[in-house]
Amino acid sequence: MKKLASLSLVVSLTATMAGCASSPEGEWQSDKTLGNGEKNEMSLTAGDMRGKATIWAIRAGDSGFTEFEFDVDWQEKRNGEFEFDMECDEGPCDGGANDFEMECDFIDTTAGEKLDCEGDERWSETVLQWERNE
Repeated sequence: MKKLASLSLVVSLTATMAGCASSPEGEWQSDKTLGNGEKNEMSLTAGDMRGKATIWAIRAGDSGFTEFEFDVDWQEKRNGEFEFDMECDEGPCDGGANDFEMECDFIDTTAGEKLDCEGDERWSETVLQWERNE
């Protein structure tokens, strides 16, 4: 009986210590309200690792915010690091020129879960910080 209790404890501790990083599936919003009073939004599903995103940005030469809609494909690169393929679906997609990749670190804080992201190309200067929208 004592051996069984020890084995059970070892299996339980191993499962806890080997735990996986949290997954980004679910609802997200930008961690701050943007200059137009809106927040970026992103919804991700786990099964097919896809999603949708609405991102507000100021296009070069414009003074106001423009709404972009994206289809999202995502994958985990390493434990807690994710890559998002953002394909412009609606808005000024410019023939794919506004598609981009977003690299994110998943951060679990006492204040909640966050995605700290950086976009590439045209989106490298856009603030892409997300918090879980519960």
